[in-house]
Amino acid sequence: MTTRCYQCSQNGTSCCNGTQILLTTGDVRRIAQFSGNLDFFTFEVPDLAYRDPGDDPVWLKLTVRPDGRRRVLKRTADKNCSMLAENGCLLPISVRPLICRLHPYTYTEAGIAGIDPGCPMSSEGNWPAVLEQLGMAASQAREWHRTLYCELRGDHSTSSSDDDQRTIPALEQIAGGGNGIPEASPTPDNPCLSCGACCAFYRASFYWTEAADFASSGVPAEMTEKLNDFRLAMKGTGGSSPRCIALNGFIGRAVTCSIYEQRASVCREFEPSWQNNAANPRCDKARAAWGLTPLKPESWIGPRNFPKAA
Repeated sequence: MTTRCYQCSQNGTSCCNGTQILLTTGDVRRIAQFSGNLDFFTFEVPDLAYRDPGDDPVWLKLTVRPDGRRRVLKRTADKNCSMLAENGCLLPISVRPLICRLHPYTYTEAGIAGIDPGCPMSSEGNWPAVLEQLGMAASQAREWHRTLYCELRGDHSTSSSDDDQRTIPALEQIAGGGNGIPEASPTPDNPCLSCGACCAFYRASFYWTEAADFASSGVPAEMTEKLNDFRLAMKGTGGSSPRCIALNGFIGRAVTCSIYEQRASVCREFEPSWQNNAANPRCDKARAAWGLTPLKPESWIGPRNFPKAA
């Protein structure tokens, strides 16, 4: 936490005081990996005073579950964030919830819109430069913003009011958390469907002619972004916390590709370890980053040519 933000928190006027801090499943994984426990979040009905960042029309749809609640950081009896200590936030910037990293920027799914008028820095004409000096440059905010909405979209596709924990891993299944890293349980046919690590570790780039605006059965153009005059990439696969926009589900548990039949060649050609009787170091590396052990020959317990895969 920066000095200026810390001063606000000590005065009881900051975003850390009296505010619900929304958590994506990705936030839960990162905080659990750092803290070694999962006892830091709960589900609450949204506060009326803090329902939208920048009046985003899709915000409530993406963040509120069918039962009317959403996942948030626990708060103290005084309604202060449970991660707020005397010397500031207990979490390093790389672990903090994405909406905390983005504050005081305002935004919608379309992009960064400005600065929260409630932040004291908003009255300063040079606030963009001030935020950059504080390590919250607009370029970094755009990366956080992209990750936030990718994770919100992924969470929304798997949300259920019947099971609070359906998209939350056991602590032992989070890299760096618990007492060890277990073997991921494969599906009856395809272990990729209980993995998804490569979709949230590598940038998926490909030649522009693979997009649907050139080839009718190609990658949906709205899911891509331009890298240069010749290449595109799947949205969400760049930056420090990559996750492909087309990936549904929870990594290490159950995943699917929402555009499987239209996926890019870079995805089609990525071979999981031992699918064709050989290890793939890139597969092993991605799985290790998510706390999953490498696939083994015996991981493939069924036929290896599948009509559907992650």
